[in-house]
Amino acid sequence: MKDFKKNFFEGLSKTSQFIKETSEEAAQKIKEGSEKLSGSGKVAKEKIIEVVNDVIAVLPLLEKAGYRTNEFKIGLSVTPLIEVSFCKISTVDAQTLQQLKKDHAEKTMFNMILSMLESAYSLSEKLDAEAFNFHETIVEITVPPRLSLRYVNKALKTTDILLRENP
Repeated sequence: MKDFKKNFFEGLSKTSQFIKETSEEAAQKIKEGSEKLSGSGKVAKEKIIEVVNDVIAVLPLLEKAGYRTNEFKIGLSVTPLIEVSFCKISTVDAQTLQQLKKDHAEKTMFNMILSMLESAYSLSEKLDAEAFNFHETIVEITVPPRLSLRYVNKALKTTDILLRENP
């Protein structure tokens, strides 16, 4: 169990650093939107809609990369939050992934989310949580972006898993 905790926290630390380094542009975009939200003006709302639409637009591309969207949520506050839940549905070969990244290089949101998903999946393959199965990856697009890996008790059936907001 000590090895699990050590590997888990080391993996999270590396993932956090990776996310921080690869998402500066998107974080700046969201920060600008959140600053405008505090004024609650028309421009602020349009900026939030723009960011949400950017996320929604790349969801089909992420599915081509092997990650299906389970659900997404939008939270509005001083710092807006877009939470997207993904599960890996297929393994896409490296050449196809590289081509997707090249074809959509101008889509910062796509590349940021794909990098986060690849990092999370890599981490999930290294963790051994014995009584739990890796279930999904939750990407939170906010300032700063956040990544969560969801594990579910192996004794539960998929139909028993409730997708609900975290307390």
